[in-house]
Amino acid sequence: RELSREELQAAAGIRDREHFRRQHLEPLLSAGLLERTVPDKPRSSHQMYRLTAAGRAFLAKALEGVVMITAAAFGLEGSSGFASAGTDLQVSI
Repeated sequence: RELSREELQAAAGIRDREHFRRQHLEPLLSAGLLERTVPDKPRSSHQMYRLTAAGRAFLAKALEGVVMITAAAFGLEGSSGFASAGTDLQVSI
C-alpha cells in the first residue's frame, strides 16, 4: 500500500514535518526499507511511499518479535502453548 508523507507522519504521531522527514523518512529511504513512487522527483506533489521487499522482511521480523514477546507475557511460549490455547495467528504484510 502506498502512503503519502502526511499519512506516514500521522501514523507515527509526529507533528513536526521537518523532524519527521530528517529523523524518520530519510533514514528509512537511505536504508532501503521505503521507496518513493516517483523516485526521479523527490519533491513531487504526487509523491507516495511504499515498503520495499527489505522493508517488508524487516517489518515481518519485527512483528515476529512482538508476537513472541506477547506470547511469553501470556504464558503461551512454544508451539504447544499456542496449540493448547486454540489460537491461530496470521499476519499479512
